[in-house]
Amino acid sequence: MAEKLKSPRKELVPRVEKILKDRSELQKKLSQKATGKTADARQLMESIEGVPVIIDLPEVESVKELRPLADQYKNQMGKAVVLLGAVAGNKATVVVSISKDIAEFFDTNTFVAELGARLGGKGGGRADFAQAGGPKVEALTKAHLRQLVEAHIKSLTLTA
Repeated sequence: MAEKLKSPRKELVPRVEKILKDRSELQKKLSQKATGKTADARQLMESIEGVPVIIDLPEVESVKELRPLADQYKNQMGKAVVLLGAVAGNKATVVVSISKDIAEFFDTNTFVAELGARLGGKGGGRADFAQAGGPKVEALTKAHLRQLVEAHIKSLTLTA
């Protein structure tokens, strides 16, 4: 191992620790770079029944990148429902980030339960952030997400 790392044997532990630290920092930089290249939220926003909605399927290395990206879009808009989806392996994942004023009436749990069912899985979370996923990757399209969020918002306005 000392030969592989080009370090004396007594310096192996500090060398491995440095390599791990450098790796972690590079991963953070890559993640920041990926979220730094996001589109302007206003370009992605559309109004559905008067509710600002962003639906996107960004190319990400990991679904873990969806949450900070969704928060970034939500913060840019101030008031919005943000749905971001991605496929990792054989699983579709969608994160739903909702500004607090919309979360008061949106019924996020019902929405992500339906979304999870459409993806062949399940979903859950809080009123302002939830996640759904499942193996039906073919169901993860902008059109399907828009149809689902539009039906959900319309059902809320009918019952309000």
